[in-house]
Amino acid sequence: MAAQVGISPGHFLTSFRESFGQTPHQYLLTLRLNEAEKQLRESDTPLSSIAEMIGFSSQSHMTTALKKNKFATPGEIRRRRLFAKPVVPNVQAAE
Repeated sequence: MAAQVGISPGHFLTSFRESFGQTPHQYLLTLRLNEAEKQLRESDTPLSSIAEMIGFSSQSHMTTALKKNKFATPGEIRRRRLFAKPVVPNVQAAE
């Protein structure tokens, strides 16, 4: 990424961390885990397919990352959707 913007890797890392509060690797991992959570909540796609789709080397790697960073397994995330209350829009009557 540093080469694409024409700066040294060290300067890129420092600038990125100052701007986003985390390293590029942490940032990308967060994006992947957020997408994994979304897929787990909104679909019945197999775990191995979700892992492959978002760039993890295996289902096991994705599961480990979810447990470490989101404190939940894929199964726990999927079960939560069953108990989530549907969002009802607040519609006011026209006067």
